[in-house]
Amino acid sequence: MDGTKQPNILIVDDKPANLKALRAVLSAMDAHIIEALSGNAALGLMLEFDIALVLLDVNMPGMDGFEVARIAQTLERTKEIPILFITAAYQDTAHQIEGYRSGAIDYIEKPLNGEVLRAKVSLFLRLYNSRAESDRLRKEYEELTARIPVGTYTFRIRANGSMAFEYVSEPFCRLLGLDRQAVLHDAASAFNAVHPEELETFIRLNQEAGEKRQPFLWVGRFLVADQIRWIHIESLPRLEESGDSVWNGVVIDITERKQMEDALRRLNDELEDRVQERTTELERSNRDLQQFAYVASHDLQEPLRQVSGFAQLLARRYQGRLDEKADKYIGYMVDGTRYMQELIEALLSFSRVHTSGNTLQAVDCEQVLAQVVRNMAKSIKSTNAVITHDPLPVLQVDPFQMHQILQNLLTNAIKFRAEASPHIHVGAKQQREEWLFSVQDNGIGIEPRHQERIFTIFQRLHTRVQYPGTGIGLAICKRIVERHGGQIWVKSEAGQGSTFFFTIKHRPGQES
Repeated sequence: MDGTKQPNILIVDDKPANLKALRAVLSAMDAHIIEALSGNAALGLMLEFDIALVLLDVNMPGMDGFEVARIAQTLERTKEIPILFITAAYQDTAHQIEGYRSGAIDYIEKPLNGEVLRAKVSLFLRLYNSRAESDRLRKEYEELTARIPVGTYTFRIRANGSMAFEYVSEPFCRLLGLDRQAVLHDAASAFNAVHPEELETFIRLNQEAGEKRQPFLWVGRFLVADQIRWIHIESLPRLEESGDSVWNGVVIDITERKQMEDALRRLNDELEDRVQERTTELERSNRDLQQFAYVASHDLQEPLRQVSGFAQLLARRYQGRLDEKADKYIGYMVDGTRYMQELIEALLSFSRVHTSGNTLQAVDCEQVLAQVVRNMAKSIKSTNAVITHDPLPVLQVDPFQMHQILQNLLTNAIKFRAEASPHIHVGAKQQREEWLFSVQDNGIGIEPRHQERIFTIFQRLHTRVQYPGTGIGLAICKRIVERHGGQIWVKSEAGQGSTFFFTIKHRPGQES
């Protein structure tokens, strides 16, 4: 039994060798085996433990199996325990009848047939487990009903129009704060507990239910000991031949539930307010980000272009005409300004993922990949890279941003290649409500401790001398994938190549 205590099987025989044989036969059963060498010991164990089944040898010195079974039948603790006799001596009909009369439920003859014994024991264990489960469910039900305050009543409307409560339970009176005798004597007195603001509606619904002989349902406030309690009342009518109609109903105090609903409603209202505030903040942040993008693209780049222009002019006019240090410094200046321009452009791309993205549309990802490969033809040829792919789907995506993802990942696969020519495979498979893409390479790989860091903006694992770039490509990929409702991650080991995975949500109605 998964997650539950194993049932106990008691095996009883005065010969240790027989007990050992029985244990061997039952070793594969999902049960705990308890042994006894005598009838007295068996009865003691039956009183001490919760026993699911007893396998009892008949022919034992002192107290034989028949006597053990008869005594067990007289004890409250043990009378329901099933006993299966095992015997080689008493196989005649008369002894079998005596065994059944003493309380046995079956006989197993020696020498034992292990398969038959296991089958019978398995049956009794299933019965035991079923009974245990039934007991558990009954106990849970009793505990549940004990926690739920429920009252019951029977209400009669006679053919002549008079009405009366025929029965009200003690919880009914306690929940509504009513006197039982007063309610039975005067049905209208029950209305005294209804909250004044609810009384008119309560009486009207009662009258409508009585006239139409239809079920009565009410959820409203009652005044009980000067406190407001929320009460649920529900009853079903039964029409009798005399013309009387009888309602059997229940009354449930749902005050705590209503209080929780009110608290939850207040929390939801607060959450909506917070979401609105957060949305406003995000909108303001996006506006600020757009403003920053404008500043970066104009105000920052303009002086940088001037510096870059003068640096390049110095390089053209004075390269080789000054000393070696001057040439080196001019080179640093040109490289620095060029790298700064690249960083600003990359930062602009990162900031515009959400603010300047295109409307999602049906895009054939195979065509996107083909365009990426054409754009990278020069680097593919120079490195002898081989790029293969699975059939790719048609998805609702931003075509430009899908192009960015694939180009960034393929560019990295070629850039971070090992000594062998790059072999890159683009995979795609549908799983539930999304498509899983993969870009697998045979490059230098990534140590596990760096695999989250690489998706953070400007995080590099290598110097620009080793591998040129801005360190923002994967951060852009992550931002694009998140805009499309997906995730991106990598699986890799240093020196073993890398596989980048990303998911794109499969939206209803789109082709695949």
